[in-house]
Amino acid sequence: MSEHLIELRRIVKRYGTGEAAFNALGGIDLTIDQGEFVAIMGPSGSGKSTTMNIIGALDSPTSGEYLFQGCMWRGSPTTSGRSCVDASWGLSSKGSIF
Repeated sequence: MSEHLIELRRIVKRYGTGEAAFNALGGIDLTIDQGEFVAIMGPSGSGKSTTMNIIGALDSPTSGEYLFQGCMWRGSPTTSGRSCVDASWGLSSKGSIF
């Protein structure tokens, strides 16, 4: 079985603290395979932009797992001994551009 291109597992994004806290995402799961075309649709305030910001690594989830090509982008920096950032992208394993 091949790995998924993008996989979100139980992603939660919470803004604020205490009584003012707001869950923008409440434990979503999403799988996108290589070559798939995906549309993220929903009413205003449903978490579309938050989801896209997490997928694009512009924001990070409060909890849950985000895997890109089988590599976890939150938590452990490697999965199965593989670097999360491929050197062919022009990035080091720490994510800086050289």
